[in-house]
Amino acid sequence: MGLRDLFKPRQDKFLKLLIGQASKTLEGMEALEDYMKDGDEEAAKRVIRAEKEADELRRILIDELNRTFVTPFDRED
Repeated sequence: MGLRDLFKPRQDKFLKLLIGQASKTLEGMEALEDYMKDGDEEAAKRVIRAEKEADELRRILIDELNRTFVTPFDRED
């Protein structure tokens, strides 16, 4: 196992989280477009649901980033 292998799983995890966030955003935008065209209440519910799910995905992504990436110490420390 090389140094590259040590970092690869994390990158895959972040990539999956980012793709999930983008997919959920697209889903919400499509629902919003449907709502704006037709005023359909079901589309409005889909917008709200997608927004809540996207917020949760964003929270998970930020938590993972905070756990993984730490700023290096200054050489003076």
